[in-house]
Amino acid sequence: MSNEVIKVFKINDCDWWAGRNAEETLAAYMAETGTDKEEATGGDESFPHELSEREMETMMFTPDPDDGEGTEPIPFREVLDRMIARGGPFPSFFASTEY
Repeated sequence: MSNEVIKVFKINDCDWWAGRNAEETLAAYMAETGTDKEEATGGDESFPHELSEREMETMMFTPDPDDGEGTEPIPFREVLDRMIARGGPFPSFFASTEY
């Protein structure tokens, strides 16, 4: 992997994706979901936006018990660090309120 930093971007009110930059990550989201920018972001010009380090430490991810990662909520930062350690791929799905 290159020296580029992987970040988490909030795409809309429900979905977060991990990637190198907002443009590449949004494009991957739109390709995956078959949506255009208006549909992907719900028309909200503030999306996508990068999560701050504070958000990464305070927002909690609840693992799927079927994934073998336990069931205790863990900070987004820890989830991203695990994804990076596994080698990606990026951009990719990170979390959603819809699951």
